[in-house]
Amino acid sequence: MQTDPDHIEGISIPEDGFSFSPPLYAFHLTGGLQLLIGDNRLAILLSPAGPRTMIFFSPLPGSSVARLLDEQEGVRQIGRNYFAQACELEESVTANFFINAVSETNGCLAEHQFHKWDGIANALRSDGRTSDILFASRVAAQIRICRFRLERLSVAYRTVLINAGGLASSQTNVRFRADKFAQYIGSEFRSILNEMYGLRDALLSAAHRLMFRRDDPFTIKKIKALCSIGDTEASRLIFDSMFADEPIGIIYKMSLYRIVALHCTGSTNPILGDLYQVRISRGPLGELPFLVYPLYDDIQTMRAIERGSTIERSNQEEAKRFLGLTSHQDGLEFALDSFVCLLRIAELVSNAIGVVSIPFKITDNEIIEATFTDSNGSITRIRRNSESGKLEEY
Repeated sequence: MQTDPDHIEGISIPEDGFSFSPPLYAFHLTGGLQLLIGDNRLAILLSPAGPRTMIFFSPLPGSSVARLLDEQEGVRQIGRNYFAQACELEESVTANFFINAVSETNGCLAEHQFHKWDGIANALRSDGRTSDILFASRVAAQIRICRFRLERLSVAYRTVLINAGGLASSQTNVRFRADKFAQYIGSEFRSILNEMYGLRDALLSAAHRLMFRRDDPFTIKKIKALCSIGDTEASRLIFDSMFADEPIGIIYKMSLYRIVALHCTGSTNPILGDLYQVRISRGPLGELPFLVYPLYDDIQTMRAIERGSTIERSNQEEAKRFLGLTSHQDGLEFALDSFVCLLRIAELVSNAIGVVSIPFKITDNEIIEATFTDSNGSITRIRRNSESGKLEEY
């Protein structure tokens, strides 16, 4: 049963009709759902597989997206885009994507860490530490790539949800699909796992060289030993998230999914292939179908395989047990949580290495046309006037 929006806390029905005033924010939500909010505070929740594909409302002053979603079962914010003009919504590649995690300066954590590590590389260049530049620039590059891949994974969920409209029903919570759309999500999920694994390695090598100030060749065994006895917050988070056996950390689990669950092949593979499920979120906004890409939950079996145990033949009873669970770890949410953990490590390591980040600067005379995006997503565009020679906003 749909809840009357007039009685939803934090929501009002607009009196001036349904019309957007740009700029607007596009929020990526769990499982392919999307929320658009215009400058006039008109909001549209896009639920392409639901009984109402568009739900219009206006958030009241002081309310937030997080507050609106608190009572909507299983739905959380992944990130957001900022569009200065309505025509930008039609672009296949967006100019920005801000994950739902804030930095110490209250901006987007991924954006902040990208610029900080890029500035560290610039500072090392200014100091003549040419052999150290690559360690910092690699971290910055991997952060940028991972952020892009997380957005593409969210877009894949949205694309599949649009095509899964016919599956939405009261029985959807027990139905799984293994089709081309499942493979599409799986391909994007594997892509971000690989890139986050690259970010993991970049952070470890940067910590070895810049934080521990070691000149000897880098190995995982060495950095593990250094972090196990380190007394800094960065050392502890690295060890707990990547190397601890009990409880197993999220980055260790991420590595298992990449190495074992996604790379085992053949008739004896105990890991299920690409699947997705359309689940129903119930709450003040009504019944909202969303996607879950379930991740295998038997971590101990995957750890045993990683350590060289025999891969047993797939077991029908085990498949029934896993698919029959009332809840599953979702790939998109897991990717976000893993990325945020890696960014927290990047934040701590960057603070511990003692290098002041120096942004790369260009002068006004070097600019012909430019687009600037701040940590909140606001965009400023400038270009040089051909007649006056001055830079002007447009």
